[in-house]
Formats: sequence, structure tokens, C-alpha cells
Amino acid sequence: MIKDFVLFLILGLLCLVLQSTWLSVDLIHPFRLDILFVLIIFLGSLKRFVPGLILSFLFGLMVDLLSWGVTGLAVILYPLVFWMFSFLVSRTTFESLAFPVVAVLIFQLFYAFSVHFILTFFKGFDFSRGQSLLIFEQAVLTALISVPVLYLFRVFLGKKPSLV
Repeated sequence: MIKDFVLFLILGLLCLVLQSTWLSVDLIHPFRLDILFVLIIFLGSLKRFVPGLILSFLFGLMVDLLSWGVTGLAVILYPLVFWMFSFLVSRTTFESLAFPVVAVLIFQLFYAFSVHFILTFFKGFDFSRGQSLLIFEQAVLTALISVPVLYLFRVFLGKKPSLV
């Protein structure tokens, strides 16, 4: 249990470093592919609630400190997304890869619009139609990149039930 927790913590840090360095180049500048978000969705599919909730909180704290310098947005939204997806997984029997990919798209839209709404409401930032389009495009790109990432997570990190 602790070994899995440390493994996912290191994997989350690796995803955060990867999306902060190589995936934030000028070629895709307005977009930020959120591999850490894909990891949170994958953790929700593993049906380990308490470690996943703690990890999503820690990942949200790291994203907040590195992104906005204000603690609160991702610290609340990452565990909320994890909880909602794990709730859906516990109530359904979908085993295909399409279910978490669609969930990445929907929850990425929810997350991004929530962050922009909160920043607009509390910080007075401007919110335009162009930003709405960029949020949608970022969610679609994150969902597209989640297909191979979720497949790799599922193959290498998905636990098979034992017969013992």
C-alpha cells in the first residue's frame, strides 16, 4: 500500500515536471497538456479512495504553488474531480478505455471553466469567448493525449486481481 502510494507520488511528480518543461513549449503555447489530470482520473479508476484522495490533494497543492501562487483552486478541484470520477467508477461497470477518456474531456472542461470562473469572480480577470475556445481546445488535446497515457498506465500500473 505504501509502496503504491510512493510510486504514484513519484509518477505524479514526473508528470508535473514533464508537463512543466517539455509539454509547455512555444509550439503549443496557449495550451497546457495536463498529464497530471490524466493520472488523477486513472487513480479514480483503481478504486483506492483514501490514497487517491490524498494524492490528488497533494498534486493539487503542487499545481497551485507552481501555477498561480495562490493555494486553493487545484487543491479543491483535483480531489473533487477524483471523488466524482471514483464515484462514477464505483457505480458503473465500464471497462473500456473510452470511459476514462471521455471523463478526462468532461472533467477537464469542468476544471478549466471552474478555475477561470473563480479567477474572474475573485481576481477580476477578463473572460472572453476566445478563452472559452482555448479551454475547449485544451480539453480536447488533453483527452487525445490521454488515450496512450491511460493505456500505458493501465498496462504497467493496473493491478490484476489475484486468485489467492
